[in-house]
Amino acid sequence: MIGLVRSEVVSRQLFWIGIVAVFPLLIVLLGILPLRQTKAVSAVVAEILAHTFAWAVILFGLFFWIPRTKITLTSFKAEIPAFTQSAFELNDFLLRVWSNRPYLIVGVLLGVFIVDGSVLFMLWKRNAKFAIRTAWSVSMTTIPLVIVAFGEAATFFPLAKLLNEISG
Repeated sequence: MIGLVRSEVVSRQLFWIGIVAVFPLLIVLLGILPLRQTKAVSAVVAEILAHTFAWAVILFGLFFWIPRTKITLTSFKAEIPAFTQSAFELNDFLLRVWSNRPYLIVGVLLGVFIVDGSVLFMLWKRNAKFAIRTAWSVSMTTIPLVIVAFGEAATFFPLAKLLNEISG
């Protein structure tokens, strides 16, 4: 009975990894769709919204996903690989920064959005080539994707291994 409850907890965690795995696809779609816009302001606003969604996914992982996974793995006394441990340490550091100086994280994110929006607006206003606008958009979409992929890889494999051990 206890093994069933434990495997159910880990299965739920793996289910949420699957749900979170859909977010990168949404980020890519939301990052590409604004490139089809014909007016500068609407394109810049759409891009900023897409990038905001991407960073919101990262903050979700930072505040909810990584800590829950850490609790699950430590409560089952699972072996935590170095890659996962580094993700937990980075998460702990960012949470400490958030709890002591939240304005730093908010300031950095606002700075990223201001620079992103300014560059996008200048590229549109100066009629930059479509390839240049696309390169900027892809780079600003790829950064959050890499961070999400790091978090997912760091949590998925230990949880899958734990589920395999519990299921027996």
